[in-house]
Amino acid sequence: MKRGGLSRKIAGMMAVCAVAFGLFTGQAFAKSSDAKYQKIAQRIADATDTEVVKTIRWGARTTAGVVTSSVETKAEVRLPAGSNVTVVQRDYHAQNGVSQCMTADGTTCYIANKFLYFAQPLATGAQGDYSEETKEAYVNGQSIPSTTDTMIWISLDKQRVNVFKGYKKNWELVNTFPCSTGKADAPTLDITFKKKYVVQKKALVVNGLMYYTFFYGSGIHKWPGGGIEAIGKVPLSHSCVRVQEKNAQWIFDNNNVPVGSRVWIW
Repeated sequence: MKRGGLSRKIAGMMAVCAVAFGLFTGQAFAKSSDAKYQKIAQRIADATDTEVVKTIRWGARTTAGVVTSSVETKAEVRLPAGSNVTVVQRDYHAQNGVSQCMTADGTTCYIANKFLYFAQPLATGAQGDYSEETKEAYVNGQSIPSTTDTMIWISLDKQRVNVFKGYKKNWELVNTFPCSTGKADAPTLDITFKKKYVVQKKALVVNGLMYYTFFYGSGIHKWPGGGIEAIGKVPLSHSCVRVQEKNAQWIFDNNNVPVGSRVWIW
């Protein structure tokens, strides 16, 4: 074999090994926060005999051949380019993130985000919402404090904004609004990335978006333009939380949601 051909072959083998090594290494450092909060949600449901609250899942497909391993058995998993997977624990970092995925046969494995194309959000808001009993059991079981008498829980899976009054472990649901959170390439980050969101301030108009309630780089605001029929069903925003005008106004009113109120996103 000519030296050039041998060099190319070795380089190709090294590239394959590098991909595999990167994925296996990524498994050790993949975030477990989503899994932790899901276990807590399961315990709350078991203790209160209510529905298990879940966060959003994402449909994705591999953009290259992937070699990884099963989380459960450690057996090698090989996925050709174009394989469809369900992302059950997503790390939003584009290049260095590693997401936990479920393959078509139910195997759970880790895949680096740079090898995933996030095709669609698998939100279940169109199928209905959690009951009031489930919502109150969930937020009180999470033991969420607030510096005001108000707390907001944005359900990514159900595409709902839930507003509670009371105090830690004694929250009562007072209002629920359908919403649309961040789409696949600009997701609304949940509590595993920012553990203590709060309402920072409010502005009547921000870059043309009306009734804007800020919480750390994002916010709740009136739905702009068309497509509002997707509200409560499909995430379409650029990381913010879109609601109907009357609902944006209600949240904007400081008597309803004071500045400093805790925001829980899951």
